[in-house]
Amino acid sequence: MATSKFEVEKFDGKNDFCLWKAKMMVLKKVINEGTAHEMWVKLEQLYMSKTLPNRINLKQRFYGFKIDESKSIDENIDEFTKLVLDFESIKVEVEEEDHAIFLLNSLPRAYESLRDTLKMGKRHYL
Repeated sequence: MATSKFEVEKFDGKNDFCLWKAKMMVLKKVINEGTAHEMWVKLEQLYMSKTLPNRINLKQRFYGFKIDESKSIDENIDEFTKLVLDFESIKVEVEEEDHAIFLLNSLPRAYESLRDTLKMGKRHYL
C-alpha cells in the first residue's frame, strides 16, 4: 500500500485564520482518498449536496440577489455568476433570458431608467 505525504501549509498569521482552518478541515476529510478522482468524488459528496434545504437556500440567494452598490460591477457580476454556476452544479437549469431578467431586477433604483430602456428594446424607439 502506497502512502502519500502532504506538506501542510502552516498558518503564518498574515491571512484569515478561519479560511486556513476550513482548508485544513477539508484536507483532513479527503487525505485518505487514493486518486485525484476519488478526492473529487468525496468533495462532491461532502459539499455539493442536492438536498432540499441546499436547493432552497440557493434559490433564495439567487432570487433575492441585489446589486451591492459598495462593490464594483465586476464583483457583483462575479457573485451572480457564482450563483448560476452553483445552480448548474446541482443540475438546476436557469434560462439565459432569466439571467438577464434577474440582473435587470437587481439593479439599484438609480438605474431605473436604464432598466426600462433595456426592457423596451430598440424596436420601441424606432
